[in-house]
Formats: sequence, C-alpha cells, structure tokens
Amino acid sequence: MAQPPILRFSPEYGGGPLWDHAEGYCLEPAAFGIPDDLAERIRRWDDTYQATLNPDYPPDSRFPDAAAEAVWQAEGEAIFQVLTDLLGADRVRCGPGF
Repeated sequence: MAQPPILRFSPEYGGGPLWDHAEGYCLEPAAFGIPDDLAERIRRWDDTYQATLNPDYPPDSRFPDAAAEAVWQAEGEAIFQVLTDLLGADRVRCGPGF
C-alpha cells in the first residue's frame, strides 16, 4: 500500500471527505490504495452528506431530521476508525464538519 500524506477526514460541500492535511487538497481514495469496498463506503457516506446541501441558501443545509444525522454521524465515526486501523492513528485526522 502506498503511504499517503496525513489524511484529514472532513466532509465539505463540493469536495470529497478525504483531504491532504498539510496541503489542503482533496484526495481520491484510490490515490493511496485503500480497499475498493472502503472507497465505496466512503463515497456513499459522502453522497449522503452532499445531498443535504441547500443550493439556494447553503447556510440552511441540513439533514432531514436528527435521526438521519445520527445515522450518518455513526457511519462516519465507523469509517474514521477503519481508516485509522488501516493507515495508523498518526496518519489520520478528523477535520471540521465531523
């Protein structure tokens, strides 16, 4: 597995949830060799977040209800743990928005 830069796991509208922590640019999961099933899981999780965007007034963007947000948050925490286990705790950070 290729050694990635320090990874920031942080959902952002219009970008993916994986970022180069030092350089601040968005990363594709395949760029550092994570398993396809994990990359797909991350994509689905991010799609759920992106669907909450209110393009007419972004500050009003939100989940439809607290239960949906809690499910999304729990999945994000699980993904973060898998990334940490896979890459090492010293290689993964949580960013703002998560």
